[in-house]
Amino acid sequence: MYKHVFLLLIIVVVFSNSLNACSCVWGGNFLKVQKYSDVIILGEIIKFNYYNDDTKEYLNLENFKHIPKERKSMVIEVKRIFKGEEIRKTIEIFGSDGVDCLESLTAFKVGNVYVFAINEYSQKFQSDIGGILYYLSGCSEKWLSYDDETNEVFGWIKGKKRIRKRRITLNKLEEKIK
Repeated sequence: MYKHVFLLLIIVVVFSNSLNACSCVWGGNFLKVQKYSDVIILGEIIKFNYYNDDTKEYLNLENFKHIPKERKSMVIEVKRIFKGEEIRKTIEIFGSDGVDCLESLTAFKVGNVYVFAINEYSQKFQSDIGGILYYLSGCSEKWLSYDDETNEVFGWIKGKKRIRKRRITLNKLEEKIK
């Protein structure tokens, strides 16, 4: 009897962890995967937003002493649009902790500028920005760092494996996107 209960407990634990985990395979470099994106922008991170996963309500963190581990998004000031249509100057891009195949947002910093290849997000959150929400996939290279001084982007731009990050000018990247 105890063996059956123990075996059942192990099965529940193993499967419950795997149900929440992402198991995607790397989809490729930026130039390969960008063609499947709805919008490609150059944007500066203004701030991060946090949401309650259960209620999908925006959390005002002004009174929080510790940042909660909840759904996270980046508020982005759009500087340039390379692909797609977006008329707003400010958009919101969702990520997470990487468990659900969305990009972990821990590497991003407020004030830094990036090229983002993003898609519309079907989840409904009570955003303080409004309009269409976007997400950043963690299963491929969907973003590149931007250096304003050299006008270059840096990341896994091309190549079959994640062996070497590369640099190219923003203008060269734009030519390759179109």
